[in-house]
Amino acid sequence: MDAATTARLQAVWSEIWPQLQAELTELSTNTDWRVIQGASHYIPLEAPEAIAVAVSDVVVAYREDSPVADETRRLANNMKNRPDNQERLPR
Repeated sequence: MDAATTARLQAVWSEIWPQLQAELTELSTNTDWRVIQGASHYIPLEAPEAIAVAVSDVVVAYREDSPVADETRRLANNMKNRPDNQERLPR
């Protein structure tokens, strides 16, 4: 594949990928979508704290019988531990 085709595919994919991810979050009634800026598929190595925060959010939501994406609970329980590079995207 030549460089122009590769560039065109990357441009199209960079538009489609977030849309597909947003559609996935709509398959559940209790979900949260997070993007770790600057991370690739190696998030456990590149941003392990983001995984710890996300798992903690799920555990707290389960214990409190609240949605995972409950902003009030998240801010109260986890904001102090949230890595600066973790962006929460609207559903």
